Amino acid sequence: MPTNKAFKIFRILLLEDDADSAEIVTRTLEKYNIQIDHVSNARLAISKLKNHYDLIISDVMMPVMDGFSFIEKFKEEIHNTPVIIVTALKEKEDILKAASLRINHYLIKPFEQSKLISKVTEALGIKENNLIIRKDFPFTISHDVIDESSIKLIIKGISTTTQFKNSLLNYITELKSYSSNIKDFTVFVSIEFNYSQNALDAIDYLIEEIGAEFKIKENRILFKGDFFSQISEEEISKTKFLKLANVPSKQ
Repeated sequence: MPTNKAFKIFRILLLEDDADSAEIVTRTLEKYNIQIDHVSNARLAISKLKNHYDLIISDVMMPVMDGFSFIEKFKEEIHNTPVIIVTALKEKEDILKAASLRINHYLIKPFEQSKLISKVTEALGIKENNLIIRKDFPFTISHDVIDESSIKLIIKGISTTTQFKNSLLNYITELKSYSSNIKDFTVFVSIEFNYSQNALDAIDYLIEEIGAEFKIKENRILFKGDFFSQISEEEISKTKFLKLANVPSKQ
């Protein structure tokens, strides 16, 4: 596992009314430690601006409000978040308009995946080798049996939110077929799980599901693993269930 890379999921707000284009961008970027929030028009993007984003990618031609109007109207909310404008090759005036709005990053349609990745890393102020390729760390859930009432769950790799939930629910079904009398869980979470989408929310979901299925309290779940060395106590305190579980304290 590389140790010179910060554990970070880059969050990107994507404004794109063309479903095919949005899918290409999302599929290309979410191969890495990048999470895409996609909206099909500027009106839907407004409520998203209350969240923190590392980057905004906006098409120019959209219904309701074009990309430039959105950026101009909500410049205070966007503040210092870098913006990439996506425009067609023939629309040279869009590049001039972007310059007038101090938007330094733009993509010309059609673009190759390599160009998209290059432009995104440039706008984020990182190098391409700072990105983490998710498939290099395949997600797995396994277990060791301590005894009939005690299980050690082992969570490794990087997952999406959907993948984690589906895998966990399938695994709980498997565990219940082994024994419905499990009273103690030790959960080992590997350090690279930090690159998963909504990693803390996923662990919170795990506690909720285990508690519901096996009728056990949060404090009967013991957590271990280097995953927690990267999580602050403040972040844990904001969770619903994890703050009540046995989480390793930092020395």
